Amino acid sequence: MLNDAEADDSSLVGVYAAGFNAFGQLLSDVRGDGAYRKLPISTTDSRIVFTGWSTTVIHIESHIFGHGNVKWDQALPDNCTKLHSAFGDHNGLSGVLDHLGRLYVVEDINSSQHIVVARGQETEGLHPIAHIAMASNGHVSAVMQEQSPTNDICRVVQFPSLSSFLCWYRGMLEDFTPPTHYNELLGSALELVANTAGFVLLMQSGQVYTWGDPRHQSLARSVADQDACPADQPGEVIALGGLQIAKIAAGGWMAAALCRDGALYLWGANTPGRDGQLEVLRGLGPDEVALVQLTDSEDQDVIRVSIGENHVAVITQSGAVFVAGENRDGQLGLQISDVFHPGWVQVPRFRRAREVLCGPKCTIVWA
Repeated sequence: MLNDAEADDSSLVGVYAAGFNAFGQLLSDVRGDGAYRKLPISTTDSRIVFTGWSTTVIHIESHIFGHGNVKWDQALPDNCTKLHSAFGDHNGLSGVLDHLGRLYVVEDINSSQHIVVARGQETEGLHPIAHIAMASNGHVSAVMQEQSPTNDICRVVQFPSLSSFLCWYRGMLEDFTPPTHYNELLGSALELVANTAGFVLLMQSGQVYTWGDPRHQSLARSVADQDACPADQPGEVIALGGLQIAKIAAGGWMAAALCRDGALYLWGANTPGRDGQLEVLRGLGPDEVALVQLTDSEDQDVIRVSIGENHVAVITQSGAVFVAGENRDGQLGLQISDVFHPGWVQVPRFRRAREVLCGPKCTIVWA
């Protein structure tokens, strides 16, 4: 990633990563020993906006950096102070939004592996994109927010590919592709995330909506009943009704909802055909969610959650880090030989963790 001479610093204050590093996207030393190793980036003025299978993207002040399979260093507009809703695939970053609703997309990769990040042109008459996400199957969902004198309206549009979304967004009439689905929800959207083949939307009211491929309990709602909301349209997760959800996460065929009171709910399944299944997900029905209990001895309030392709990491109110799931690439950071751990295990190294981010096959912790 950068000069990693400080990777073995004894200080616990910093950013640490464990897991798949074959492209040097975490550290320039590509060894994978299953341990959390310190990244040579600042905890105060840098932010990881995207971590994929082969590339990590960092936003530092007015620059965006790519490390790993795709490398670049490019300046952003002076008034671009915050990036969010980054999305991409196994090749790396595909796009990202800024705090003003401007869309930046990867335009070109030439022979020198330099990437040009350019702002897309907003379609005339449309409100700025508030949130966007791309599932691993290539489907794209975007949210536009509109305020009226009586209600806030959340408009959700879906596309089968990024290219079809961009044609619509840029108003390319010769290649215009309308959304495959267009839905309106009352209220304001807070967060939109995607996993292998579906999407999860959190509203400011605390309501959670899901849509996409309904297999493996990934929507946490039944779509088989005659009066049920179809799988390909946003439907409310009734099992979370009445809860004050503050944060959502998704990855693989799993998703999670974190309540304001520290309760964590998980649903879905581990990737079919892979090793193991999380204990907490066993026996779940298509319209059920599981309340996570990290230890048998006492309840632990959760403040952060992130989900990779087949593993989950959480941080508790006390700053402890717990992980579960696949460990084939050392992504749990436990330095154990098990390729899958079905139950929750506390990572001994961390006692005051503040943030966690899972890539498909890695885990990054801010301590």
